[in-house]
Amino acid sequence: MRIPRLSFPLQMAFGMFLGIFVGLFFGEKTSCLGAWAQAYIMIVKITALPYLIVAIIHGIGLLNESQAWQILKKGTFFISVVLAINIAIIYLITWTLPTSATASPQGFVGREIPVLNIAKLLIPENIFYSMANNVVPSIVIFSLLMGIALMQLPDKHTTMSSLNTTLDALGKITYWISRITPLGTFLVMANQVGTVHFSTITQISTYLILYILGLCSVIFWIMPHLASMLTPMHFMQWLRALLPILLLAYTTNLVIISIPYIIHMVKQELQRIFPRDENVQTQIQGTVAIIFNLPLNSIFSVAFIFFVAKYYATPLKISEQIQLFFTSFLTGLGSIGLGSWINSINFNLNTLGLPKEAIKLYLTLAPFTSGFHAMASVAFIATLSWIITLAGRGLLSWSWKRVFGRSLLIIAPVLFTFIFIKFFIPFPKIENPNKSIYDLEIASNVETFLSVKPLAREGPG
Repeated sequence: MRIPRLSFPLQMAFGMFLGIFVGLFFGEKTSCLGAWAQAYIMIVKITALPYLIVAIIHGIGLLNESQAWQILKKGTFFISVVLAINIAIIYLITWTLPTSATASPQGFVGREIPVLNIAKLLIPENIFYSMANNVVPSIVIFSLLMGIALMQLPDKHTTMSSLNTTLDALGKITYWISRITPLGTFLVMANQVGTVHFSTITQISTYLILYILGLCSVIFWIMPHLASMLTPMHFMQWLRALLPILLLAYTTNLVIISIPYIIHMVKQELQRIFPRDENVQTQIQGTVAIIFNLPLNSIFSVAFIFFVAKYYATPLKISEQIQLFFTSFLTGLGSIGLGSWINSINFNLNTLGLPKEAIKLYLTLAPFTSGFHAMASVAFIATLSWIITLAGRGLLSWSWKRVFGRSLLIIAPVLFTFIFIKFFIPFPKIENPNKSIYDLEIASNVETFLSVKPLAREGPG
């Protein structure tokens, strides 16, 4: 009798629930799995930086100057709009989070915040040093310069073919690594559930619900409405065309596998408008490659940093928030999979002086959020590629009155949902169960005596 093979989503679910069961049953004994969980994290990060470099160089080098200029001119506005939407959703999630009940460490201990050297962060003085020390922004700048230089070379076919082959090879390795994700999920969940406080699980579940709700509002509501508002595509028509690719991304947790399907779908829709325009057909691949490398999805890691700041009762100043979005944008360029997100979050925790052990909280959340991350990336790539291509041909349905009216109809349900949750659904307050040194109570059996000296009476006069 042949035993049926479990699908990848079922494998993930099995690894996750088995890890939870083992963690609850064995408790602190699962700490022995910590080294194996750390090894899994290291394996996941194997292709993160190499793929980042090659993907950016290939995506930009694939274009010619006219295509790059058109994408820059027409695409910058719409990419900025999507980034603004994502930032608004991040702040909405953060605002809806319960208040922190953890005692603030301000006045007791100071946060050691490293001085951020912008020049050292951005200028790739030594690319090998940047790669060895995970200085992602300077790696991104180096890759951008290489891509722009390659874009202007007349004879680049052989180089582009080699880069494409390298991307395929890195994608293959990433796929191999993804196959051990159920095992890695089991190790991480067993270790985290067995060693973490129950109150911590309750609080991250609150963040998890709000986070997934924010992503779903972007994937299934805002992006389809944006496409239907600006292009001839109707809301349900766009969602119907995109739904199979969204399911593929959710079940595999890999956006790169969905890229050929996104290109095919957008080309298919464009053939109805430009049946014989080969320039439009070839431009789609370059546009998708550029948008794929943008941190439109990975910018959501900022929401986790905001949660960590609340969890440890460490409010972030406005200047730190601006720095956080800036570094998250740079470290998120060309990101692929869990390894890139871990790199970005570790970098931001370090630059903001937040506890590095917070990455363990993120790893506890990752099995639940990775599928939604992949779907969000697919929604951003497909929607922006469609809008930017039509914008380049002057075929957008643009009317300020119509855009303003539709925008209010899109925003209102999202705002109402989060406001309702904030004031009518009681989530537990965020509280870090680990005590700081100034919260500790030290028991002692030494008797203490309080000597009170009587006050001398004042004489008359």
